[in-house]
Amino acid sequence: MPILLSSQENADTSSTDEILIYNSDNTKIIKDNDQFIRHLNGNVKIYHDSTFFFADTAIVNGKKLFAYGNIVIIQHDTIKIFSDTLIYDGDSLKAELISRVVMENGEKTLKTDHLYYDVHNKIGRYNTGAVLSQKTSELTSINGVYYVNQNKIKFSDYVSVKDSSFVLHTDSLDFDTDKRIAYFLTKTLIEQDSSIIYCEDGFYDIKTGNALFEKNMTYKKNDAAAIADKLHYIDSLSEYILMGNAEYKENDIFAKADTIIHNTKKNTSMLIGHANFKSKTQSATGKRILYNHDTESFIAKGRSTINDKEITITADNTDYSKKTGKGFASGDVIFIDTISNIVINSSKMFIEKQSNYMLAYGDSTKRLLMFFMDNEDTTYLSADTLISMDYIINEDTTKVLKAFYNVRIYNKDYQSISDSLSYFPDDSLYILYKTPVLWSDSTQITGDTISIYSKNGGIDKIFARNNGFITNMIAENLYNQIKGKTVLSYFKHDSLNRMDVDGNAETIYHMENDKQELTGTVKTVCSKIKFDFKNNKIKIIKFFGTPKSNLIPIKQEILNPHFLDGFKWMEKYRPKTKEDVQEKQEIQEKDGVQIKEDVQEKQDSEIKPDTKEKK
Repeated sequence: MPILLSSQENADTSSTDEILIYNSDNTKIIKDNDQFIRHLNGNVKIYHDSTFFFADTAIVNGKKLFAYGNIVIIQHDTIKIFSDTLIYDGDSLKAELISRVVMENGEKTLKTDHLYYDVHNKIGRYNTGAVLSQKTSELTSINGVYYVNQNKIKFSDYVSVKDSSFVLHTDSLDFDTDKRIAYFLTKTLIEQDSSIIYCEDGFYDIKTGNALFEKNMTYKKNDAAAIADKLHYIDSLSEYILMGNAEYKENDIFAKADTIIHNTKKNTSMLIGHANFKSKTQSATGKRILYNHDTESFIAKGRSTINDKEITITADNTDYSKKTGKGFASGDVIFIDTISNIVINSSKMFIEKQSNYMLAYGDSTKRLLMFFMDNEDTTYLSADTLISMDYIINEDTTKVLKAFYNVRIYNKDYQSISDSLSYFPDDSLYILYKTPVLWSDSTQITGDTISIYSKNGGIDKIFARNNGFITNMIAENLYNQIKGKTVLSYFKHDSLNRMDVDGNAETIYHMENDKQELTGTVKTVCSKIKFDFKNNKIKIIKFFGTPKSNLIPIKQEILNPHFLDGFKWMEKYRPKTKEDVQEKQEIQEKDGVQIKEDVQEKQDSEIKPDTKEKK
């Protein structure tokens, strides 16, 4: 039967505010100034305010309890406290435990040498150092407050947290013992694997491995370093999320964006918002860029620019791998090749660098546009499709650009239209296929194919093969006309200097006097003709192979002008500005020109230049 202890011997035994002694092997009562002091020895068991106290020896003086040896405090069968010495005040419900103190609450164990414990509120305090163990975690600090009911401990002064996956050092930390979440409150250093993280605010979820580091956050791992407003780590995804003014550096790699998501398993980095990436050989800017560090590849969503040494791709969507050399871009694509000085603007593009292959094409609303830049001169070309590849010609490998369908060219010195063309950058050579038309100054050139040789940014020579026809308008409805199987025109300082017409040569030439007045028209037929020009006007004509000429009075010619067979004046189709190049203008069949649309037929009939031509 329990013994009721009170400061008055005749106190009401039903009061729950009193200290109850449930057991003691030996009890000695000493009266001191009207106070009865109980000395208890052996298997002492005391109860007060729903709490059990066990000890080897105890002294009870009113509501004050002093106990020694094998101290045990039990509350609700969940909280157990062990120590060597106990000082307890029943009025304030405060306890002081001294020496080898161990506090257990479920799977949590707190060890210290000195603990102040609020029995009623279940709050423990220490200031001489303690260790909290929970599963794989161990937390230590000099000072601490353990709020048992709230499952919370406030650690301060030389705080450290050790777990199987990380070590943390700080001066102030709140720990949720139920959720196992550590909240950083001041300067904090976290070591995880080979990485080091510094921050001054945030949390670490030990259960899930997730964490948030913010306020002056920095990250370092081997040669990698990062800074951001916040760093969120998601363990299940192996992802580090740098949020706000994010920067990431590793060896020669630098990345900057509003947000950077780095996946350690996949070794990828996602840059979101104002993305900027640089390495020794590559760079990228845009809205959203995914970079694979192993394959050195980019996937960009939204307007972006990717640079890989000599090529630059700007597009709405881009997928490019340096390792495979393959890339696909779509949405207002701008491609720049600094080696060939070429700029291409298309709707879609596929490239394969290892085989030097590229396919670019437009759509129903936007034509492909290409710029050839040579010194200060620029040539503009538009088409529906462009293919770039390597060709083997006379055992030599040369790069070739092929444009298909409705090809239009504008250069300040010449303009042209054709069904298709081939361009050889190494030789600055264009070959126009299938009823091409070329204009230079006031001269129009047509033929089955036309080759344009460039030099120092201007025209060097033009070769019209099969049905070559040169037309020059000198007055309303009056044209100088030259026709032959082949026509080879030479230029000097961007002006026509010499012309050789070979095979079934014909000409209609309007003569002028010194006052530049028309005096007559000469029509000549022969096997070959050579012309010398000055200021784009004929100065010397040489005829070969029994020429036959016919002189026509100028008045008669004006009333009834003569035209050679095959004459067509195509000025209305001439691109007069670089903006005209992008207009998709079909040539009507009534003009005597038919643009075929069969790609295979076009490819089979293309004439490739031989070595002599290219020289």
